[in-house]
Amino acid sequence: RRASNTTSTSTSTWECVEATAMKAKMYNGLAISTDRTKLFAVDTAGKLVRIFRIIGSDDERGSLLSWQGDIRVPHSLDNIDYEDASGDLIAGSIPVGWKAFRMKDAPNTLTPGGLLRLSKKPQREGGDSGEVDYEVREDLIMDGTDLSMTSTAIAWGDKVMLGSPYSRGIAICRRATG
Repeated sequence: RRASNTTSTSTSTWECVEATAMKAKMYNGLAISTDRTKLFAVDTAGKLVRIFRIIGSDDERGSLLSWQGDIRVPHSLDNIDYEDASGDLIAGSIPVGWKAFRMKDAPNTLTPGGLLRLSKKPQREGGDSGEVDYEVREDLIMDGTDLSMTSTAIAWGDKVMLGSPYSRGIAICRRATG
């Protein structure tokens, strides 16, 4: 465990410590379960969502988080939301990563993006194997014309709301019937 780092703001003093030794290529998005027992961390460059159990206090190793497993995803994700009603995880998706990184220097690059949904599968018969088993679904992928490089996505009823650091506004998409 690293030594604590103390920092101050105009209203508070904070002591910061490393909560887990589990490293990632690029953590970029956190969500917490409704019951506050699990933390989900997006590793954008590693193309995975890491699941931690929140211990709540220091254990003998000084960790506040206990790694439970990883959910592999087909492409990079950016940000993540925990859907209370279903327990699903919703994330902004970046199917063509090289285009997203190119946007810094070429902001007119059309970069696909959308919403990826991760739904926990029912536990298999025979007890807890410790495996993390999720169904990964691309609910919506856009070509980048209306909104380029999705960085955040939220499902809301029959709609999806998407945002991007490179496009003005927020895209609201409604599921077409039929």
